[in-house]
Amino acid sequence: IKPTGKAFSGNLIRQPLVHMERLELLRNVCRDTALKNLSHTAVSKFVLDRIFVCDKHKILFCQTPKVGNTQWKKVLIVLNGIYSGV
Repeated sequence: IKPTGKAFSGNLIRQPLVHMERLELLRNVCRDTALKNLSHTAVSKFVLDRIFVCDKHKILFCQTPKVGNTQWKKVLIVLNGIYSGV
């Protein structure tokens, strides 16, 4: 990738590295034996009502107030095949 001089071009070059670093962190946390014996805790209906799952695309979305949740929910609905577009 060649830099274009735009402010975000450096981010495009670094994106694959950030992605790999995140994957490695996730692998390390999942391998941590200290985390394997955690007990399950009850999750309130309030929390469960704010989690959306798209099994087909392996996406788990947790709502965060005031950051475009409605648009993301629409995208998930389309991905799940309920509607053809938003």
